[in-house]
Amino acid sequence: MEVTTEAKRIMVVALGKLYSSRTQRGGLRLHRSLLLTMVMKSARDMYHAAQETVEWEAAETTVPGR
Repeated sequence: MEVTTEAKRIMVVALGKLYSSRTQRGGLRLHRSLLLTMVMKSARDMYHAAQETVEWEAAETTVPGR
């Protein structure tokens, strides 16, 4: 669960920075916005991978006969 918590925290921080940088466009602000978008995508992918692992482990423990 620690991975999902960290991924959520990264997404929240990146969203806040993305929101503040979207008020001005161009140059370094645009570059920062694009970098934050990549960070968001990576954090989202990590979050979904961790969720799939948790769901798979939960389903594996509930299978009868094991």
